Amino acid sequence: PTSRPLDSSTATVSLCSVGQTFLQMGTRNPQLSPFTGKIDFRIARMVTGWTKNDLPPLQVRPCPITLVVFLLNLVYSTDNPNPAKVTHANMICLVFFFLLRPEKYTRKTNYNASFTLSDVRLHIGQCHLILVTPPIRELKAATWISLYFMTQKNQKKGDPISLGCTLNHRCCPVQSAV
Repeated sequence: PTSRPLDSSTATVSLCSVGQTFLQMGTRNPQLSPFTGKIDFRIARMVTGWTKNDLPPLQVRPCPITLVVFLLNLVYSTDNPNPAKVTHANMICLVFFFLLRPEKYTRKTNYNASFTLSDVRLHIGQCHLILVTPPIRELKAATWISLYFMTQKNQKKGDPISLGCTLNHRCCPVQSAV
């Protein structure tokens, strides 16, 4: 396997560690300008040069939706579908719509918490459904779903990411959640 060369962020982190070491020893950080207190112009220019030489980010090909549709059709194709397989297929559908590209909605973080029922909201129009004991007919009538991410790119904790029903009744984030 080929490995990517070190990028500018590795060098920047190393420079930061050097500065922290100087501060821990009780001396001033030689990277900072004594006049402005900011990173010395020459070091900032060098880091900018390193950034320009970085390779482009690795692109990840998304999973095709036809694969998710095929999986859902396969699970539902029998007269008596297996509940465990149906649950797994619906979870894969939700992952496709909400979590397959997590950096679209969330920032990079080591935070690895699971979604709970309290993070999910189903709605019929503007009416919010209470998910503790709703009648099944209300659940099936849901028109959109919201997931509440606690670590979002926009720095607003607890803002929802909402999606509506799709034209495909099986490959739909709302129906998969129901």
